[in-house]
Amino acid sequence: MMSKITIRANILRNFIALILLITTLLLGIQYYSSDKLATEAVDRNFHQTTNNIVKYIKYSEKATEQILNILSLNPNLTHKINIKDNSLLLNNFTHILSIEPKIKGIYIGDKNDDFYEVVNIHNNPSILL
Repeated sequence: MMSKITIRANILRNFIALILLITTLLLGIQYYSSDKLATEAVDRNFHQTTNNIVKYIKYSEKATEQILNILSLNPNLTHKINIKDNSLLLNNFTHILSIEPKIKGIYIGDKNDDFYEVVNIHNNPSILL
């Protein structure tokens, strides 16, 4: 013998099933939307960071190229290095290091393996250790 399901119970059961179905669909859509939004935000942030890094590298490359071009025009750098009388080189190198603090050091070498180097210790505290 089957028990009769009342109309009220049938409507309630269908209503609850419909609410569960709609809730599941809405949660799925929300998950998909938030996942897509998060992916787009990360992608946008990644591209922005990449573009900033590229701009910084291009700026640094251009600044270094300009400094090297200016140094190549210096007549004091065309003859043999005199380590005992290096005041001209020291003034030139320290001036460049003060203008462009991102440069850690500048050196110039000679064919006989003598070289003269000035290191910027103000922006490189690990040297002082």
